[in-house]
Amino acid sequence: MLLTDDFVYVHMPKTGGTFVTEVINRLYERETGESESLLAHARSLFGKKVRTYVEMRKHGTCSQIPRSHRGKMILATVRNPYDRYVSEYEFGWWRTHPDAWNGIAERAGSIFSNYPDLSFEEFVQMANTLFPLLDNSNFVPERRIGYQTEIFVRYFMKDPAHVFPHIDQEYLRLRRYKEDLFDKLYFVQTGSLNQDLHNFLEQVGFGKDHLSFILEMGRVYPPEGGRKSDQSWEKYYTPDLKREVRTKERLLFELFPEFDI
Repeated sequence: MLLTDDFVYVHMPKTGGTFVTEVINRLYERETGESESLLAHARSLFGKKVRTYVEMRKHGTCSQIPRSHRGKMILATVRNPYDRYVSEYEFGWWRTHPDAWNGIAERAGSIFSNYPDLSFEEFVQMANTLFPLLDNSNFVPERRIGYQTEIFVRYFMKDPAHVFPHIDQEYLRLRRYKEDLFDKLYFVQTGSLNQDLHNFLEQVGFGKDHLSFILEMGRVYPPEGGRKSDQSWEKYYTPDLKREVRTKERLLFELFPEFDI
């Protein structure tokens, strides 16, 4: 996460966080450790307002925001669940860093004889079976809450270990999840990231002349790279698989109806 003078950015993986980090790096002076950088300090001596930020826990959740920064607005990036499954599949961290999921290779190998050479559909099955850290057994298997929803709950809800196991049909019907989200959350979406981020930063006090570069920026990829332009998420789904994901991630589609395409 990034702790700025104005807000906290919570970086869920595979949602455009490298782009957001680059923008914040251009607009804010990075602090090193707990002391201001020499440049920021020099500017302050001349009475010039310097906005600063500190990076900690790169993929820390809202629950891990330091007490000193609680109460600030929380900027968060979210991605269409259909697209995020594809992004994780192609990025392949589950292949190259299996220990990130508590030794996923051994557990996946007992289910998929062809692991790690999984089809996308097999990956979705694996993600929903082996990736979640929290458990919910309130639904029959075909309607069980999906992995994208589970990670969303872990990142953005006040008491995820309590909330996730108690999600049931009544919880969804009454939309109680809105009450469980952290306060002062501002979501920007990967699919409209340039404009959404521009709008947010304007709200926290930056002038349009300082923000115009955001609207002109292209994608910013992590060092490992990103998907090719011809790898649109739609190509990965059969109608049946898309219906399955729509069912599992129904809480997210309720929160963000524009994702339901």
